[in-house]
Order: sequence, then C-alpha cells, then structure tokens
Amino acid sequence: MTWRSDTENIRLHLAELFIEHLGEPLSGEQLSREIGISRTAIWKHMEYLTEIGFQFDAAPRRGYTLKEIPDCPLQPVVVRYLKNSTTLGRQVTHRSRVHSTNTIASELLSQGAPHGTAVTADEQSGGRGRRGRSWISPFGGLWMSLLLTRPLPLHRAGEITLLAGVATARALEHTFGLPARIKWPNDILLHQKKICGILAEIRADGENVHSVILGIGMNVNLTENDILPELRNKASSLQMETGQRFSRAEVMGAILNEFNPMYTELVENGGGFAKVQEEWLSLCAHLGDWIEVQLGTERKRGLCLSIDRNGVLLMKMDNGQEIRVPSGEIVASETICY
Repeated sequence: MTWRSDTENIRLHLAELFIEHLGEPLSGEQLSREIGISRTAIWKHMEYLTEIGFQFDAAPRRGYTLKEIPDCPLQPVVVRYLKNSTTLGRQVTHRSRVHSTNTIASELLSQGAPHGTAVTADEQSGGRGRRGRSWISPFGGLWMSLLLTRPLPLHRAGEITLLAGVATARALEHTFGLPARIKWPNDILLHQKKICGILAEIRADGENVHSVILGIGMNVNLTENDILPELRNKASSLQMETGQRFSRAEVMGAILNEFNPMYTELVENGGGFAKVQEEWLSLCAHLGDWIEVQLGTERKRGLCLSIDRNGVLLMKMDNGQEIRVPSGEIVASETICY
C-alpha cells in the first residue's frame, strides 16, 4: 500500500506546474501530455485546485493562467518558504476538511509515510487540545501535524513540545516581527492572548520513542466572529492582533525552518531543550508573576520562578516553599487571566 494516492499525486503535479509557470498560460493539451491523463481529467482536477484557492484565467486556444499563488498550505506552496537545509515538511498532504490532522497523520504513518511528512487542513471538525479539550479550527487557521520518526529515548520526548514552542515564537518574531510569548507548557501568546497551541502524541516501545505526531494549531487569519464570545478576552489571531492577513504556508515554513535544527540537535547530539532553555525563559509570559496552576482537581498558587532543563515548572508558594510542577496548566496570573 502506498501512503499517497494517485489522485493526490496528480493534483500536486498539476499545482507544481502552474506555480512554476505563474502568470504564463498552459494549455489543456500541454497539461495532458505532461501529466499523462486526458484533458477531461485535467479539468476535474483543476476544479479541486479552484476549490482550495487557486484562481485561473482561461482563454480560448491559450489555456489556463494561474493569477497568483494561493494562501493554501499545499506542498508546492509550502516548499517555497523552506530553507535548503530544512528537511521537515518537504512532503505535505493537504485536506480541505478533516476531523483531525493528527488522525490523518496516524493513518499515513501506518501506510508508510516518511519522516518529516506534514498533514495540513483548511478546517478541522475535531481538533484536539490539552487534556482532551476540543480546539476550534475554522477556515483561516494553520492546522498542521508533523510526523517525526527518528529514534529518541522516552525520557527526552517531552522536550519536543518545548522546542516547538521556542521555534514557533522565534518564527513569529524573526520572520514577521511579532512579539510572541510562551505560556507554560505549550501555548503561544500574542499581546497576552492565545493564538497557538502545541500538542505531541508520543508512541514508544518500552523506553524508546519510535514516532511522534506533533500537532500545531495557530489562529492565523481568523476574525472575531470565528472566536467564541466567551473566549474573545483570552484568544485571538495574527490578523486580529495586527490588522493584516498572513500566508499560512509562509507561517508554516517559518516554523519548520526554526524547528528543524532544534529537533536534529535533540535526536543526533542530545542537545535538545538545554540548548534553548535561556531563550525559552526570555520568552516566558509569566516569569516572576504570581500564578495559579491546575493540577488535576487541585489548584496551587505561587510565584513563577523558572523551568528546569526538563521543562518542569519551578514555583515558590506563599509559605516560601519551592515546589516542582512536572505537568499542569496555568489558569491565572496576577496580570493575565487565561
């Protein structure tokens, strides 16, 4: 069984041809000859490209001209934004609407999809957040799952989401000039509002991780109407915070460009989070704040001191006792409520 269907391969080939010849007419005969299918079949596949945002001008005896590259995280669009050294995201499977990109990535893993394959979608109906919460995923967001299959000791697996957080914040700042911050353990904030969540599904045999599905969901071009009324005081999007639209493919490429060397350092040299711990702390949205952390059914309040090299939160309680919090969720702080 191949992990990618003939239909998807044809559509990717067709999209690549039009992007390579942006602004130039391509006739049905040319396309039919290049791809090896009938002109009628070409037209049916072009209908799909139109549905996901490709805009064509058609002229008799000249053919079809792609007017501009669409805002769609499709493989031939995403790879335009990848550095030559970036190997992750070279293979992208895109869907218009799915239940969850993580579910699709899991299916592709079982079908032999290679390391670094990404799954993207325009919409998710069943996106997942931390602690089993649903993640609202309408059109306009970047909904992505990344398949990682390099061997890794199980005790290092938690570093992947920490690295992804730094990579995402760094990408927003370096590429787009946006002052993103990290809310422990894996949320990205902009102007004190959540714009992105990160979740990793770990698969291991004994003490060795054999695969990770890294899910990143970012509110890119969402509008206020896309955010539930009860969340508008604590959730936002890049567009809402800046008044500008962003290319989802460019945002995806920027994140992958930053995450790729961090992940390689982790699996090949064992460097991992320790290499970027100081940067994480400089990006932390609540360092030095009084915070409340939800631990199961219990809440603890204390001063946020730091996180250690394993991503464990260090807090100082009201009575002066210092405690370590390996997992949990910050639900409030003195200056920001979540």
